[in-house]
Amino acid sequence: MPGTSRAGTLAIMNESSLKAHAGLLASFVASCALLAGIAGCSDKPEPRPASRPPAASQASPQEARSAIRSVVELRKLLVPGMTTNEIMAKWGKPDREEVTSNAIFWRYSLTPFPADDDMQGTHVIGMIVDITNGHVARLNFAYVGAARVSTGAPPEPLGGGPNGGRQTTLKFFTVSTHPVKGGRFIDTDQLPKLGYISSTPDLTIDRLKEVSLEEQRMEQPGAPRPTVFWAFNCEMDEEATAQFKAITTANVGKALLVVAGDEPIVAPVIVAPILNGRVVIEVSDRTSMEFLRKHLDGMQLTQ
Repeated sequence: MPGTSRAGTLAIMNESSLKAHAGLLASFVASCALLAGIAGCSDKPEPRPASRPPAASQASPQEARSAIRSVVELRKLLVPGMTTNEIMAKWGKPDREEVTSNAIFWRYSLTPFPADDDMQGTHVIGMIVDITNGHVARLNFAYVGAARVSTGAPPEPLGGGPNGGRQTTLKFFTVSTHPVKGGRFIDTDQLPKLGYISSTPDLTIDRLKEVSLEEQRMEQPGAPRPTVFWAFNCEMDEEATAQFKAITTANVGKALLVVAGDEPIVAPVIVAPILNGRVVIEVSDRTSMEFLRKHLDGMQLTQ
């Protein structure tokens, strides 16, 4: 459906019921109300060591990001006043760049870790660097699990309905930052410059144990009013659950692209292994809701 908005997120529930409201790339904008600004820190450079190890032994930007386990640590490493060259040297190219009339935003994904700031009880999944005049003006973070969600009407059961004779599927692809042999690069309006996926999905589902739709309201700190969105609750059968568990266990910290039919929908970060085969696909506009509603209503249901 060219030209149709596919804005949304995927919440993947593990045994702790942690809901991932933000994807690696697509959901950073939707998470802005959950961001916490950085306090001013000294930009005095650390003294250069007497002898530096060979360049080959130093951590790569990707390794440096993966090693971060503390907001406090990030506040010391990425401070206001740093230049873009210094950022690139430490963290590499941003996963996504957004340009506005007032500033440039560089967005980086992080291996999820428990928040150690005012957002304790959530997980940090990324950082957003506000750049003005070639320097860091502010640093924000993206969190998951911080919003209060309320529901209205009871969930509407879906699945088992007609779909014009077409086979209905959900496909899952792990996303790589490097080219994949025989694969392709995902770059859509909703998922710009996402990354590389293989030619075949890691998992294809053509049936579900249960699927339902419910309207929800999300109250976020600092937001003037609740955000209305629609959640598609999907529960996999035993076979798919086992496969999904293996995929998410082996790819914690990576993005997982979800495709409905042939349409890329969302690409959230895998926060933790998913043991129960339950996923929640969330969309924030009615057009996307209607598309997924029709698609998932045609999904076969296991007995």
